[in-house]
Amino acid sequence: MHQLTLAMMESMDRLQAGYVDLQALDVEKILPGLQQPFSELDARFKNAQSLFAGQLSLYDCNSIQFTYSDENFSELDHFQRAAIQLAINELEKLDSLSRVMLECVREIKGDAKQNRVFRSLSGINPYALHSDCQFWIQTGSE
Repeated sequence: MHQLTLAMMESMDRLQAGYVDLQALDVEKILPGLQQPFSELDARFKNAQSLFAGQLSLYDCNSIQFTYSDENFSELDHFQRAAIQLAINELEKLDSLSRVMLECVREIKGDAKQNRVFRSLSGINPYALHSDCQFWIQTGSE
């Protein structure tokens, strides 16, 4: 769980560091519907908080998808495109990490779905994270 938390914090830090490069852009015009990924991530964190508070949850993660406006994206210079791509990469990592985090919380609270398949994460082995969660649940330690 500790490794998962660190990975999420690092990804959020990189996303926040790139925010300065995005301020001058009309990001919503380039990536229509950008609010949906943030709303989904927020729902996952609220759901995890509810589970830790002992509330039963039937919430299931919705997919996060990004669509480019090719016309608006092609008008950007190289550095602006890189800033947009960095933000997308970090949001995709947060998508994967938050899915695993929610599953870990479900396991900790005894509410895990059976036979859940973890998607591959960049630089992180989701099966190792799953094993860490299992160890943490069984021993009560990090």
